[in-house]
Amino acid sequence: MSDRRNNTLRSLLRRISPLRNLKRRIRVRIRLATEFEAEKRLLAGELEPTSRDQSIVFHTAHKCASVFAGRILKRLTSATGLIPIDFDTYFFLLGERDSRLYRAGNLSASVYGDKGFFFGPYRNLNRGIPDLTRFRNILMLRDPRDVLVSLYYSMGFSHNVPGSRKKESSRPILDERARIKELTVDEYVLDSTSWVTERYPEYLEVVGRLPSALVLRYEDMVTGFETWLQTLADYVGIDPEAEVVRQIRRETDFEVGSEDRYAHKRQVMPGDHVRKLQPETIARLNEELADLLTAFGYEV
Repeated sequence: MSDRRNNTLRSLLRRISPLRNLKRRIRVRIRLATEFEAEKRLLAGELEPTSRDQSIVFHTAHKCASVFAGRILKRLTSATGLIPIDFDTYFFLLGERDSRLYRAGNLSASVYGDKGFFFGPYRNLNRGIPDLTRFRNILMLRDPRDVLVSLYYSMGFSHNVPGSRKKESSRPILDERARIKELTVDEYVLDSTSWVTERYPEYLEVVGRLPSALVLRYEDMVTGFETWLQTLADYVGIDPEAEVVRQIRRETDFEVGSEDRYAHKRQVMPGDHVRKLQPETIARLNEELADLLTAFGYEV
C-alpha cells in the first residue's frame, strides 16, 4: 500500500511540476513587461534625472536582507527625488544569456549617472560602476557565518529558479541544489567558506577607499531598527520624521512563525550559525574567518 501511495504521489508531482514552471515563467514575463521601465529607458539612453542630488549606490551581498533593505532605500530615495535603478533584479529575470554583458561589468559607463539616481541593491562588486568616489555609497553586510548557513537553506531549498528548468540559465541553481541535498549544513558551510573569503575582503577594500561610505550591519537592522532607519534617513537626506519614514516604521515586522526551510523568509534573528552548526564547525569557521570577523565587528 505504501509503495502504491508513493507511486501515486510521484506521478502527481510530475504532473504539477510543469504547471509550476509555467506559472513561474508567466510571473517573470509579467514583471518584465510591467516593471523596470526606468531601467529600460536608462539603458536606451532615454532617461534624464530630475534631481541634481548626488546619486547613491547600495552595495550588499546575498543573504544580507538585500531585497528588504533595497526596498526601504528605494522608498527613501524616491521621496528625495532620486530615480531607483535595480539592474541586479532586472537582468536576473532576463536570464543568463541576456545578462552576460551586465554580469561581466561591461555596461556602458554612461548609464551610471552621478546625479539623480539610486542604484541597487548590488550583490556583487564587479559590475563595472566607474569611479565610486563620484557617488554616495552605502554598504550593508551580515555575519558571514550566518550568511553561509542561510546560503545552505536558500540554495538547497527555497531559492527561485529563473525561467524554465530546462533552460541553460537554470542549470547552475539546479546543480547546486542537488549537491546541497547530499550534504549536512555543517558539511556545506565548511566546504563553502571561500564564498566569504573571496568576497568580504573586496568590501573591506571598498570601505578603505571610500571613507565617507555609510557602513551598516544586518544585525543592527534586526535588533535596533529605529536607530538603523534613522541613520539611513540622515544619510539619504530625508527628515527622520517624514511620513514615508513613519510609514516604514509602522509596516516593519521581523516576526517569523515556525521556521520553514522552503520559505524565502526562513528566519531573521542573528546568530543562526550558533543554533544550526556543531561547536567544532563554529570553531573552524572562527579560525578561518578570524580577520574578517574582527574587521566587521563580529565576535570570534
